[in-house]
Amino acid sequence: MHELESENGIKLQTYVNNKYFVSTLQRRCSAAAAPELWYYETLAWELDKLDRKRDELVKQVDSGLTPQGATESHFKVCKDLMEADDGK
Repeated sequence: MHELESENGIKLQTYVNNKYFVSTLQRRCSAAAAPELWYYETLAWELDKLDRKRDELVKQVDSGLTPQGATESHFKVCKDLMEADDGK
């Protein structure tokens, strides 16, 4: 089985500055033209201040087809959020 042919699921999760939650997932393409394609997607949410649960989605990024690309994309989103917070 190819590495990308595992079940859909979370591959990386990071909390940033106690303000954001970043998650990179592996998903099967839903397009009828490419149902065999797997890809990675990185999502970032602002955390609710009271219960620290996911609140507003603040970023959604296509993270490519490889684990290396997904990891790089995940940490770039984390870095971008940290730098945005530092600028405030």
